[in-house]
Amino acid sequence: MCEEILKKFENLVFTKDKAQNLVVEINKDDLILIVKNLKDNGFDMLICVSGVDFRDFIEIYYFLYSTKLAQKVILKTKIIDEIESIWKIFKSADWFEREIFDLLGVKFANHPNLKRILLPEDWKGYPLRKNYVANDIRLVWND
Repeated sequence: MCEEILKKFENLVFTKDKAQNLVVEINKDDLILIVKNLKDNGFDMLICVSGVDFRDFIEIYYFLYSTKLAQKVILKTKIIDEIESIWKIFKSADWFEREIFDLLGVKFANHPNLKRILLPEDWKGYPLRKNYVANDIRLVWND
């Protein structure tokens, strides 16, 4: 079903994960149109948004679920440091995007409240980046 919904988009790569969920690699510039299209066609729940630093790029994962079809789809896209927010489509993206910003430094364009959510506002750097230097005095425990 999901592949049928997405067939009008170009340059998509379809694979399956170990649990046999559909994984679709997309261009970041198509993110908003693809997410809107999926939501309009029954993928009504955003389960999670996650990110992984691969040194040369960051990969962002969007886990969507259709309660009607009982089907999950995972969208993934490569970025350098910025991507459009999907907050206007799924309000639940708010805290997911803030967490990724806080820990990986990814900027979500047009997010209404993009600020740290886990770490103090004065924290330097992004702890889940491969190049993060853990030299903050607040990281020393039990001395």
